[in-house]
Amino acid sequence: PLGVLAYSAWLTGQYLANRCMRDLRSRFVAHLVRLDLAFHGELARGELLARVTSDLDRLYSVQSLLFGKFIQRPALAVGYVGAVFWASWQIGLAVFVVLVPIGAIIARILRKTRHRSQRAQETLATTLIAFEQITGGIRVIKTMGSTEREVARYAGLNDDLYGDRQRVARARAQSEGITQGSVLLMAGGAMFLASLLFVRGWITPSDLLVSLTFVGLLIGALRELQKVWGDIQENLPAAERVFAILDRQPRLIDQPGALAVKPPKSELRLEGVTFGYAAMGSTGTGEPGTSEPVLDQIDLVIPVGRTTALVGPSGG
Repeated sequence: PLGVLAYSAWLTGQYLANRCMRDLRSRFVAHLVRLDLAFHGELARGELLARVTSDLDRLYSVQSLLFGKFIQRPALAVGYVGAVFWASWQIGLAVFVVLVPIGAIIARILRKTRHRSQRAQETLATTLIAFEQITGGIRVIKTMGSTEREVARYAGLNDDLYGDRQRVARARAQSEGITQGSVLLMAGGAMFLASLLFVRGWITPSDLLVSLTFVGLLIGALRELQKVWGDIQENLPAAERVFAILDRQPRLIDQPGALAVKPPKSELRLEGVTFGYAAMGSTGTGEPGTSEPVLDQIDLVIPVGRTTALVGPSGG
């Protein structure tokens, strides 16, 4: 029965994660298409690519861990602690006294992991932007002889990404070291206290066996819970970046009851039109940047059936 429950729990968790990601990917792309052109002008294509690929993949990892393990492990840990208390309240109290401060310390370290991981995700997006620019403009780079400059620029960004990920790794290593040391301390203390209580005749052999067994199970659950929670904290900034786009609302929204635009019968007339593109390279979550207007108080008449081209100084 335990094997069947474990199989069912894992399969159910993966089913929920996959269904959520299927719906989220469709919603994400549909939302991107509906956003106004100003948003796509603000967000570089490499940044958008990072959110569609790397960030969504990390969000899947969060949901997979959340549904597959994280929801189950705390319940198991609480059950094991309750079983230890049931077998011997003295041992249970000693375990509880160790768990509370260690849990607080680990939670603080993992919050640090989350902040550092957020910075690493932003740096990754920057490297993808540079890569997209290099591959998209490779002909210009070759023509202008700027190969070495572009290689050096990307290498510098790659070094920044390496440094950010090393900072994440150090925070995770601190969490791992404290967890391993604390669980061994808890196990040693529980065994010492159990042997002392048994020698003095305060607990029976069966209670001794039960308490030590559940202390061992608790140690395994705590180790896995720490790892899962650390993975979630490390991947959570990617989820925040995805939902930052999903929370973004188009600036141009039709009023309720807006009439559909009919095809012009004679001409299309523009009077006093001023237009400028938003600044490129922002994160896409804040207000757009400003730029010089491309069109300034333009009057234009285009008859039906005619094609009109506006050509700037660069020929674009």
